[in-house]
Amino acid sequence: MTYIFVTYINCLINSFGVILWVLYAGKEPYSHLEHSWDVAKFVAEGNREEIGLDCPEGYKRIIEMCWAQNPADRPTSEELLEDLEQLYSKENKK
Repeated sequence: MTYIFVTYINCLINSFGVILWVLYAGKEPYSHLEHSWDVAKFVAEGNREEIGLDCPEGYKRIIEMCWAQNPADRPTSEELLEDLEQLYSKENKK
């Protein structure tokens, strides 16, 4: 049961990275793929959506961490919250 829960959480972390990418890019993810079932193969082969050069470095780093190929290398929700709070603080000091 624990393995299933951890796998589920790791999928959610990856999905959070996709949501951040959508917010940055302003477009539908994987829209270049012909069929929705091609997404799993695309991602399993190590491919990801391209993160543009104009994406702020802090957000790019978070997206890339969420998209780590090895799910064990993805951040925890607590680590994500900490990183996002730091980005928020940095943005509000400007």
